[in-house]
Amino acid sequence: MSVRRLPLATGGLPHDLVAAAREADVAEETLHVVDEAVSWTPALAAPDKRAFALLVLALEEARAAGSTRLPLARLPEALTRLGAAEPHSRDAVRLAAELPSQPALAPLFGAPGDYKPFILHDGCLYAHRDWLLEERLARALAARLSAPPLAVYPADVESALAAAALPDRPLTSEQVAAVRAALTRPLSLVTGGPGTGKTALLAGLVRALRHGAAGLAADEIALAAPTGRAANRIAESLATLGAEASEPRTLHRLLGFRGGRAAARAGEYRHHENYPLPHRAVLVDEASMIDLGLMERLARALRPDARLVLLGDADQLPSVDAGAVFRELAPRAVRLTRSHRQDPNAPAGASVLAAARAVHAGDGRALEGTTRTRPAELIWSGFEHLAPTAPGPAAERRLVAAFAEHWIRARVRALPDYADLLARAYLLREGDEPFDATDAELLRRLVRHHMSLRVLAVTREAGAATSAESLNELLARRADAASGQPSDGLAPGTPVLMIRNDYDRGLFNGDLGVVVRAARAAEGARLVAVFPRGAGLAAFPFDGLRDDLRVAYATTVHKAQGAELDHVALVLPERDLPLLSRELLYTALTRARHSAVVVGRADLLALAVGRPLERASGLAARLDALLAAGV
Repeated sequence: MSVRRLPLATGGLPHDLVAAAREADVAEETLHVVDEAVSWTPALAAPDKRAFALLVLALEEARAAGSTRLPLARLPEALTRLGAAEPHSRDAVRLAAELPSQPALAPLFGAPGDYKPFILHDGCLYAHRDWLLEERLARALAARLSAPPLAVYPADVESALAAAALPDRPLTSEQVAAVRAALTRPLSLVTGGPGTGKTALLAGLVRALRHGAAGLAADEIALAAPTGRAANRIAESLATLGAEASEPRTLHRLLGFRGGRAAARAGEYRHHENYPLPHRAVLVDEASMIDLGLMERLARALRPDARLVLLGDADQLPSVDAGAVFRELAPRAVRLTRSHRQDPNAPAGASVLAAARAVHAGDGRALEGTTRTRPAELIWSGFEHLAPTAPGPAAERRLVAAFAEHWIRARVRALPDYADLLARAYLLREGDEPFDATDAELLRRLVRHHMSLRVLAVTREAGAATSAESLNELLARRADAASGQPSDGLAPGTPVLMIRNDYDRGLFNGDLGVVVRAARAAEGARLVAVFPRGAGLAAFPFDGLRDDLRVAYATTVHKAQGAELDHVALVLPERDLPLLSRELLYTALTRARHSAVVVGRADLLALAVGRPLERASGLAARLDALLAAGV
């Protein structure tokens, strides 16, 4: 197949460089950025122009992988991954060593404080915007970390600590330390694995901050999360735990974001340093998912006297976009260590917890002895590894196909009356509750069942047999075949996932629902998507949501962050990918309460365990330097 040519701008990338980059899965958007940068250097000789293109390409690929800078010492390794030929790679390394003394490149490369497209600092190459974001965020965080304790009487602190706990649910000593920090410091951080009590702590923080005559009013406390689904979960948890606060929102909504994604990068936010948020306390959950740009926006938008509390799991996958801010701040956090999700006293929970801890420690040997070679051998309890018995892609695809069929029969259709729940036509009615008590209870069982299990993938896009989209197609076909009633479209019982926020309907990105057949009186049955809403349900015609829904037998690990599941299966890719890392595997395993199955080659599993995710960033070092200098 011939390579589709990139429309070249003034600079004109060499076609062999473009072909090699595409072979290395470089995104078209990245190639366009590099091509534009090359157009800024008309005076460069051809070899130096190619070298410059490779340098910018390596930087953009580092940024696409989540780094905020490119350490120049790693440039040869980066160019090898990009398929650069040896002579061209040497030219790029030479050019990088000569920066910024090259006269033709002097207008493009500068030192900290210069207003130039690229900044050289601490042996690293930055895009100017990333350097500036790190600098601003480091200064904002240093100001909060070095500030004196907030003026709170010791007796008021002790009284608020007592109010933080529920009578039947006392706080652990770790949680008490976290509440005390939130009461007395402008910035406090809490990290802990899944099930370590962060949700209960969040409710306790609200009760503590609201306690007493000097306490805050509900509307003075902002609750936020990076995604709509996570914000919705906060609301559900606080209602259950009896903590009264204002409605949790996404960070974008809290900050008054206006416009689309391009506008987000351009910075169209209502709140900033000149028009700060009115709240005296801002509590943010799932903070590990916040990228550098959004965290900097949040820090800039706070009142100087406001408390900021960040909660998350520093060992999970970091944000999709550039930065690993929460992980870099984790050494300054209160750490919660006791898991309440995976029961260490139950064999299944203990096995999952032990596997997750082994992965976190990089100990692949602890996972040995769990291998199965046929799906029928799976016991759906604790950690298991399902591996192909023969080498080659064909054997791997046969294993994935066999697993998909077994997953549908053994897990998806595990409810005794599952077929009856799908065959039923539910009766819709007017009012806040769309179903009568009988139908509502049946549908709650069906929705809870689908929310308790998930197949996870490393990547989303179709093209690879192990992507989330490909797995969903495979699982949907197997579900149709198992039902005996293959469907030309979306079949009843299909789990679906919202991929956008819909504030009019009260649905958020990441919300999981199930498609069923339903009808109003005297009308024919049609497909509706049913979602949990608090203790009740919400139902919407499927056709009205079609563009906002994706089939959700499988999702990416990133999309599953924050989910609590009984049964999890992670399907490894057919080949090594940069995303395959220790943090991805840890995040996948820690979704599970009862069983976690990894499907794929043993060498890829070992590779993931042994490879921590690396994101080059200067935030932690810059913050340490500022604090040491007393800035």
